[in-house]
Amino acid sequence: VENIELSSIMVSKSGDVWLGTFSQGMIRFNKKTGEIKRYLDRGLVFDRSVLCFSEDKDGVIFFGGFNGVKKIDPISEQISEVIIKSALENVYDFEYIHDIVIDKFRNVWMASYTVGVFRYSLLTQEFVHFVPRSGDSDSLNSYVINTIGLDRNGDVWLGSEESGLARFDYGKHGFDRFVRDN
Repeated sequence: VENIELSSIMVSKSGDVWLGTFSQGMIRFNKKTGEIKRYLDRGLVFDRSVLCFSEDKDGVIFFGGFNGVKKIDPISEQISEVIIKSALENVYDFEYIHDIVIDKFRNVWMASYTVGVFRYSLLTQEFVHFVPRSGDSDSLNSYVINTIGLDRNGDVWLGSEESGLARFDYGKHGFDRFVRDN
């Protein structure tokens, strides 16, 4: 794959290499056969920028970018949209998704560049939008979430541009904040 500006890479459980690009959609590279398959619009409106990937336990690939989150079934190759529901009124740019992870409870966590983080349950289809709340030390520490990670215990960690690090506490259904020293 040459002359492509890559933005993300994920190796799926099946061994396929998924490549996100800044302007040319996504690419699936089958290491076993050498086949390269490009996914552009394919009848469903999605931005040609793919910034992040995550795979659920059933092999479904979630991908996000400047125009929200979509998912693709790697067998049928059917692409569908994950409808993001915002807790904020009059929000127009919340679909700019930087990172996606799927936790041990089958929740899809989606980091937004401007309006916090979203959590979508694959089991109940419940949507929760986490944002900072003034005076609430258990709320999210920033609207700008750049990255999400899982540790070996399955805890969700969030990295922000403005306020350092936070970890989701499932017991209190809130966040522990780890502010960096200045």
